[in-house]
Amino acid sequence: NKARGHFYALDDVRQTLRTGAPADENSGPMPMACWSCKSPDVARVIEERGEDGYFSGKWARLGSEIVNPIGCSDCHDTRSEKFNQGEPELALTRPYVERAFDVIGKNFDEQSRLDKQASVCAQCHVEYYFTGPTKAVKFPWDMGTTVGDMEKYYDALDFKDWTHAVSKAPMLKAQHPGFETWREGIHGKNKVVCVDCHMPKVTKEDGTVYTDHKVGNPFDRFEDTCAQ
Repeated sequence: NKARGHFYALDDVRQTLRTGAPADENSGPMPMACWSCKSPDVARVIEERGEDGYFSGKWARLGSEIVNPIGCSDCHDTRSEKFNQGEPELALTRPYVERAFDVIGKNFDEQSRLDKQASVCAQCHVEYYFTGPTKAVKFPWDMGTTVGDMEKYYDALDFKDWTHAVSKAPMLKAQHPGFETWREGIHGKNKVVCVDCHMPKVTKEDGTVYTDHKVGNPFDRFEDTCAQ
């Protein structure tokens, strides 16, 4: 299960034993929500069927629709005129993410370019949980994005991920709160965003400078990231 990049997102989730090898579209332990960060097809299906139409049911129900690994249209408005003219045109492509940013007073359209560069990563690299009968994705940001804020939110809901077998204490599983950790840390406070370290600028032989989209470990390319 070692991380190996966005290109393998679908392969990795399909091959993990956590799927329970569903025999049909109504079996298996995982909900449809487990596709949510794996493919641009998710945004397409939500657009076509609505959020309830996407989230309802088991993971295998619309597995045949989710076929493209993480790509351009997960983070960019690829249908916009600006994008087709060579501009980045960053975008949030999941409606539940837009709502989460609205809750913390950071409407995406009003964000700075730097904040947008972090926010598109926050579509997936965040703490989340599944809610309601459809097991829809929800970010626990209603009281803020610090660890304490999110714990208070969960406590107010009397929410738990599981009960400890020995102590019987209600437990929470922190998923991967990368955005929240960044926001409260020294990098976020100094506006050093995700792409600065994980997607450094590179120069082609002809002098063209572009952002490398092979997202990876900054320490693998120290001279292009931390050493700058």
